Amino acid sequence: MLSALLNSIQSSLGSRGFLVGSLFPVLIFVVSNGAFLYRASDSFRAWLKTFEALTQQATLVTLILAVMVVSAYVLSGISSVLLEILEGKHWPVSWFNRLSYRFQRMRLRSLKKAYWDCFLAFDAVKFGLEGDPSKSIPGWVEKLDNSKKALAAAAIRPTPSPYPTNAWQRLTYRCRPSFPKPVISAMLKIRGCREAGLPIPASLLEAAVDGLAPVLSSGTDSSESMSTLSEDCDYLIESIYFSRDRYQAERIRLFNLRRFFYPVDLDADKEQSAIILAPTRMGNIGRTMRSYAQKHYGFDLDVLWTRLQNASQSSDKFYTILQDAKVQLDFFVATTWFAAITTLTWCVLQVAVFRVAIDFVYTAVAGPIIILIAYRLSCRSYGIFADLMRSCVDLFRFKVLTDLHLPLPLGLEEEKKAWQDLANVMGYENLRGDGGRPISVTYKH
Repeated sequence: MLSALLNSIQSSLGSRGFLVGSLFPVLIFVVSNGAFLYRASDSFRAWLKTFEALTQQATLVTLILAVMVVSAYVLSGISSVLLEILEGKHWPVSWFNRLSYRFQRMRLRSLKKAYWDCFLAFDAVKFGLEGDPSKSIPGWVEKLDNSKKALAAAAIRPTPSPYPTNAWQRLTYRCRPSFPKPVISAMLKIRGCREAGLPIPASLLEAAVDGLAPVLSSGTDSSESMSTLSEDCDYLIESIYFSRDRYQAERIRLFNLRRFFYPVDLDADKEQSAIILAPTRMGNIGRTMRSYAQKHYGFDLDVLWTRLQNASQSSDKFYTILQDAKVQLDFFVATTWFAAITTLTWCVLQVAVFRVAIDFVYTAVAGPIIILIAYRLSCRSYGIFADLMRSCVDLFRFKVLTDLHLPLPLGLEEEKKAWQDLANVMGYENLRGDGGRPISVTYKH
């Protein structure tokens, strides 16, 4: 299982992983709780004052360090269990799986809606920019250029339109009846979005183009206003290109967010799969590793992870990066649990023993915030580790076949079949593949 992979990576890391991933969280836990106890308990302060001799203080410090080291070793041994609890596999988090699963479904549904809204907005801007040549519908930029050309080619100069010449006239356009209010209003909104780096809706861009084109074709009543009009036209064209790129960037971001944080789509399809949505955010991040390998290559990570780990060790640099990501994950997972234990313990102590109202309020307010921050950082670290694991599958899966003296597949479909057959034989003791066909393995020496 992947939890065993995490433990094996940690054990191979040695002292550095133990120091950062286990001992540091224990140190933070002991120091913070010691400070809280020193502040809240008179008897604890009096007890500490009894250690006046240097030998007594040295004995106390040595004892505390010994307890911390032992606790850190215990923590390093149960780190995978603590991670699995946050994934929703064990109690107490599993007690709330039904509720948390609904929340994950809601988040995935919201993400899916945001993606398709962004996709449709991008498509609308792109259509407005390109137009429809089959129906003789010009694009926005072409429409503005045609309006400029119409003014230059006009034999008789049309009646000029008034247009603002400075920022003050733009802001007070509502008080000036002769100004073209729709186009000025649209341009002000476009400037607000563009300067703030926000996407600009296609409807707003279209309103600005439709309002600016007649003014361009008729000209303005002064050279100053004509210069301002030309600047607004150039600004509008640049804003159109920006909006297209902004929607495209947001669409890609939402797509990657969906792929890297959720193992499956919102709706199940007809293709059979053993991978489903997890009840927690961390559980879904963890399952993206298996879903990626299974979907792209037919690679069963639960069965073949030990072989993949051995193959990845052939690259010292990559394996070191993978180890560093594991250490970071261990640190934040331990911090999350220690923050939760500290918050719960001190809330109970304040109610049952010390009964200091202000301290209880501080603990009840600050504690959950710290837990949430630590949990989000854990999810972020897990996402980095999962991304490295996906890269590990990409880079070293063929070395697994080489190490097993198996031939390399010719194409993607042959590769999927090879991995599925190998997983059936090695992991599930099933000697028959799809359709009941016998699995034949040919070695390459």
